[in-house]
Amino acid sequence: MRSGVCNRSGRNSSRKDRSLIQAIQPAVDTVKGQTGDPVDNAAIENIKRGVEQLKAATPILSEKVNAGQLQIAGAFYDLDTGEVFLIKN
Repeated sequence: MRSGVCNRSGRNSSRKDRSLIQAIQPAVDTVKGQTGDPVDNAAIENIKRGVEQLKAATPILSEKVNAGQLQIAGAFYDLDTGEVFLIKN
């Protein structure tokens, strides 16, 4: 799978790229050493983290999620195949 998360080399990164890399770094650290593609693993972990952050983002969202009135799902878009994979938390 290939996502549009970041370039693998990290060279010639713009300020915007560095900001993105900083934002995904906790996910990268979490999946370090796992089998599979490290970029895909980090992207999927970052999706999971984003879903959890959204669920707790505001009282309105968290109340709706806790009451079963709202579901928040994450998905991974594969650039090579065009497939979208729902990510389970």
